[in-house]
Amino acid sequence: MMRAFFAEHKRLCLSAALIFLLFIVFWLLSRYISPAPPKTLVFTAGASDGAYFKFAQRYKTILAKDGITLDIRESAGSVDNLNRLQDPQNPVMSGFVQGGLGTLSQGIDPDSANFDTLQSLAIVAYEPVWLFAKNAKINDLQQLKGLRIAIGAEGSGTRKIALDLLRSTGLQFDEKLWLPIGGAAAAKALANQSIDVAFIVAAPESAAVQQLLHSPGVQIIDLSRANALVRLLPYLQTIAVPKGVLDLQHNIPARDITMLSTTANLVVNDDIHPALAYLLLDAAANVHNGGGALNRPGDFPALKGTDFPAAEEAKRYFTTGKPFLQRYMPFWAANFVQRLLLILIPLLAVVIPVIKLLPEIQKWRQERKLFKLYGELKIIELEIKSKGTSPSIDDQLLQMEARIDKTPFAKIFTDRVYTLRQHVEFVRRGINNG
Repeated sequence: MMRAFFAEHKRLCLSAALIFLLFIVFWLLSRYISPAPPKTLVFTAGASDGAYFKFAQRYKTILAKDGITLDIRESAGSVDNLNRLQDPQNPVMSGFVQGGLGTLSQGIDPDSANFDTLQSLAIVAYEPVWLFAKNAKINDLQQLKGLRIAIGAEGSGTRKIALDLLRSTGLQFDEKLWLPIGGAAAAKALANQSIDVAFIVAAPESAAVQQLLHSPGVQIIDLSRANALVRLLPYLQTIAVPKGVLDLQHNIPARDITMLSTTANLVVNDDIHPALAYLLLDAAANVHNGGGALNRPGDFPALKGTDFPAAEEAKRYFTTGKPFLQRYMPFWAANFVQRLLLILIPLLAVVIPVIKLLPEIQKWRQERKLFKLYGELKIIELEIKSKGTSPSIDDQLLQMEARIDKTPFAKIFTDRVYTLRQHVEFVRRGINNG
């Protein structure tokens, strides 16, 4: 019954099979070649009172306009962020990482640092290395020997830089004096004199920095050998901080100073969807493009000097700007059209040659049927020559004529079909004459 139905509706069945096959191919391409971007992006920031977290909150507002939820996770700092980004079991796909923890860092075993999965989208800000103390005479790291120093919490980028700086001057780690506190806790400890010096690596806008800048008697240490330190630690640089630029009303700092600084990297895992990478870059351009106390408008975001390999999306963004479709269409519409094109182009590359080939295949199949009928007719003719005529041979010729009539041949085969019928009739006449 199924064979009869297929024979009767052969063309319909073949069309349905082709449509089903195209659907399967389209589904596979849309799922594995050009999947839709997820609607949630997990982002690792710093402590809730830090600049990283504030930046991430602004990113969240911008991404929400395009229907993307930025799931911001608090962390102990840049080292913690880096560990999350490297962990394949962790859902974090993006975050801020302080300069000095990637390819420019020192003291990290390259075999244990899986930087192959991480990429930088941009440098988004300077991160000054603040040294706060109540002793205004300190101007060199060697003067910190024997002092109680807040070097940053475990897992923080502050701790990494503080240890690098202190060790570069020959000071030895002292767990009784080098205390694992940072941020607001360090600011409070310095204010109540339970420590002598506090290292803080953060933007000027961070709560801890602002607290210490306005704390009576607290000074910013101006290191006299800052230029030597940036040679020894290449992920650092010096920045000139003009008198009064941090608070013109209260004249902070009270004189021109030179500070050490690293940079904040916007880092993503290489598994991130390209569309989300572009959204993050767009958010970074909106958040960081303005000027500040330590940089001019347009300095950030930037691609030069990233601490990890630059993502391809970042290279294209800083060369040509936003993707063409996103300039003129809403994000989801642009992404849908782009995915559709990515799917249709390879699909058409397969379908068009197949469509062009179908007539040739059909022609070959019909020629094959004709050749088969001619082959059968030749066998009948040979049988007549060897055994003579019989009623069964006449039946075979009648069946052959019936098959010729039922077989749908294309118009271009009309002359050949008529010729075949004539040949059948020729054989029949040979039987009758015999």
